[in-house]
Amino acid sequence: MIDRTVIGRDLYGANDEEVGEIEDVVMGTDGKVDSVLIDVGGFLGLGAKRVAIPVDEITMQGDRIVASGLTKDQAESMPEYEN
Repeated sequence: MIDRTVIGRDLYGANDEEVGEIEDVVMGTDGKVDSVLIDVGGFLGLGAKRVAIPVDEITMQGDRIVASGLTKDQAESMPEYEN
């Protein structure tokens, strides 16, 4: 189950690649997590953008949080999240 406790943990994608650190979660109107927000691109936090990864694309695999169909390049090409 994905909840607010995932904030600060790494999100892994295809080929066990680290995609980014989970910075926040977005709650749906039903009170459940809708998506997780990660910062991608940039260097040392400069020039990075925040993107939303839908929770239905994320699974827990042991102690890892995985979006197995996602690569870092795909995450970097996603539109920036705006609340």
